[in-house]
Amino acid sequence: MRRIMTFCLAASLAVLGTSGCNNFLSSDNVKADPNNPVAATADQLYIGVQAGQFAQQEGIIALIGCMWIQQCTGTSNFLSTLEKYNIASEDTPSAAFSSIYEGGGLVDIKKIEALETAAGNQQFLGIVQVWEALTMAVAADIYGDVPYREAIVQTTPKLDPQAQVYSDLQALLDQAITNLGGTGPGPVASHDLVYGGNTSKWIEAAHTLKARLYMHTAETATGFDNTALNNAVTNALLGISSPANDFKSKHTSQPGEDNLWYQFYARSGFGRYVVTGRALADVMVARNDPRLPQYFGVSAVRWQPSKAYALNTIVLDANLNAQQAQNAGTSGSSEPVWASVSGATTTDGTITWKNIGPPYGGQDPVSARSTAGVSALTGTRNVGTFSQPIVTYIENELILAEAYYRLGQTALAQTRFNNARASVPATPATPTTPGFPALGPKVITSINDIMEEKYIAMYQNIEVWNDYKRSCYPAITAYPTATFSNKVPGRLYYGTTEQNANPNVPDRNVQNVNGGNPVTNPGFTGGFRNPNDPNPC
Repeated sequence: MRRIMTFCLAASLAVLGTSGCNNFLSSDNVKADPNNPVAATADQLYIGVQAGQFAQQEGIIALIGCMWIQQCTGTSNFLSTLEKYNIASEDTPSAAFSSIYEGGGLVDIKKIEALETAAGNQQFLGIVQVWEALTMAVAADIYGDVPYREAIVQTTPKLDPQAQVYSDLQALLDQAITNLGGTGPGPVASHDLVYGGNTSKWIEAAHTLKARLYMHTAETATGFDNTALNNAVTNALLGISSPANDFKSKHTSQPGEDNLWYQFYARSGFGRYVVTGRALADVMVARNDPRLPQYFGVSAVRWQPSKAYALNTIVLDANLNAQQAQNAGTSGSSEPVWASVSGATTTDGTITWKNIGPPYGGQDPVSARSTAGVSALTGTRNVGTFSQPIVTYIENELILAEAYYRLGQTALAQTRFNNARASVPATPATPTTPGFPALGPKVITSINDIMEEKYIAMYQNIEVWNDYKRSCYPAITAYPTATFSNKVPGRLYYGTTEQNANPNVPDRNVQNVNGGNPVTNPGFTGGFRNPNDPNPC
């Protein structure tokens, strides 16, 4: 799924075209071979880092998380293999591990940091430090103990304990926030594809990322750590303050520069083998969620006159509701007045139809079900130019809601919960029939109410996997696999390239026993999960 995105920005030519021509023949320019540059500039490296990490955030790890937490379902080919946790025979995730470090990853990030430290450009340094934290957070989240402190300076780096990596990233983000408030000028604005060099927005994103990572360390074997929860609150209160400040990827309509989810669906040849997950579809349909048409395509075709329909056939009525045939028969010569309330019935020719709500359906990986009535991932956001949400206002508000609720501060949790719901607009903006109204206020009755909001909001985001490991929401049925104790796996295997080259990376059989804990706790026998996941779902 992963393809390196190349951003050919015309604006980057300005970097080369602003110097004058005086004394050109006597300058160093005449001695330089433009076809063999000695080194890339920080701005050039930065474009590559953004492209590489957009691909990481939208790539195979996000797809695996989507399938394993049943937001979507793989139906055939290697996707069905991944769906059933058969990752030992699939090397696709190995590329994701390499991408953390190789071109566009930590190696290039460190090069930029060295250049900007030498130049005294604190703002640019701070921006890239946020990228480093995001990149290495994914590594620690998914693999547990990972190479970090020695990753760039040693050919066979040791694995750092997951908790140490998180601690190092918190310190790094503190440095980033300080640097973002320092001297500039930062990157060329047109080269900063997220915020255009706006340091205030970068500071907010850094605080939300800090809050996210504190939530990743909040779970203990016996409950939740109040210090981590309070630290999450402190930072989220300084975090992303509006949807306009969301940290999103940047894409164009040009092949290779477009959204990876769209590339996968439209051009890979495998897109049709991933469909909507039943767990997500069911909860969204039940609440008439306005994001349904953004995420998914309709799962039925329009009703037709004088047509024979089989039992349980689903059609789309004039109001874009799904109507299910309660018996086999033939429709009438003209369209009936459809029942508009879910559960109500309509007589049409010799058929009785039952309104079953919005025309969206999903499939789960355990039950043997056909794809009839199942939505494709062809919602309105399935376009090449869609900017994928990575770190957002709605996540920030739901971090606050969860942390406050776990701290027993339910009134504050309620406010943040309703803030998150209020940020979801109606579809269309002024709903008519058919339409999906905006989400209104709702009283929290349990932590699951908060996690349900986040499960929907974090669609196609790697973070949904982390949320599940912490909360065990939704209550999904894992595909039965003895290797992983019939549970959803809590991590991925280290990349095979790294395992073959680095003796510090344990064999996969060892990983099956102690998960991502070879350094943290080599005697751990809790299975295939990471140290920050002490209570498997």
